[in-house]
Amino acid sequence: MQYWHIQSVDWFAQLPPPAQVILEQQSSVGDYPKGAMIFEPTPRPDKVFVLREGLCRIYSVSTQGEEFTLDFVSPGEVFGELAILGDIPQVHFAVAFEACRVLQLSRASFMELMQSLPSFSLSVTKQVAGRLVSIQTRAEDLVFRTAASRLARMLLSLEQVYGRDAGAGRCLGIRLTQTEIATLIGTSRPTASLLINGFKAAGVLTHRGGHIILTDLTRVRQAAENPEARLPLEDALAMSSS
Repeated sequence: MQYWHIQSVDWFAQLPPPAQVILEQQSSVGDYPKGAMIFEPTPRPDKVFVLREGLCRIYSVSTQGEEFTLDFVSPGEVFGELAILGDIPQVHFAVAFEACRVLQLSRASFMELMQSLPSFSLSVTKQVAGRLVSIQTRAEDLVFRTAASRLARMLLSLEQVYGRDAGAGRCLGIRLTQTEIATLIGTSRPTASLLINGFKAAGVLTHRGGHIILTDLTRVRQAAENPEARLPLEDALAMSSS
């Protein structure tokens, strides 16, 4: 079951060889250390990006300065395309979650490829559709699910892409701070901390070397599939906003 979109398909590798060659020829390469900004909001975006190495985080910022993570971008995925295709301002941020190597394609070259290569256009369209479904799912989760259910769904999505066997459970091969977890599930950092402690108290997860280990996938799935799911310590949130 897919809980929300974390891309694990190499979109670039699925392009026909001629499209790959043209894309490589018409793009420039940028290297970004961890934490470096790849793009920021702009009224007239002029580039589309393809991640070749690393991991990128796409996020938005509220007027109060709170961040909300929309998606992670994995190698082979195109990003920054929605604003170009819609001819609208870029309202999101993209930051290197890990050191990244990125192909940068001009607006003109991207649109030319879309118009001249049906296979390229179809591949982009499929990815855009997946991203829009993801955004819709995230929005519905925020409205209809408890914070515990949202956390469980996020953990399972990460496990599907980054999980590996760890003896007593499944280790997530991506390091996330409590602040980063909060931006993924739409809560404050203190709320995320309370939820994580609740999952620990319930025997659902533990930490080892900075990584989350899911020790009871069955109960994580139960929480993910139940919109009203609560775990120990979350009842303390009942009188506060989640």
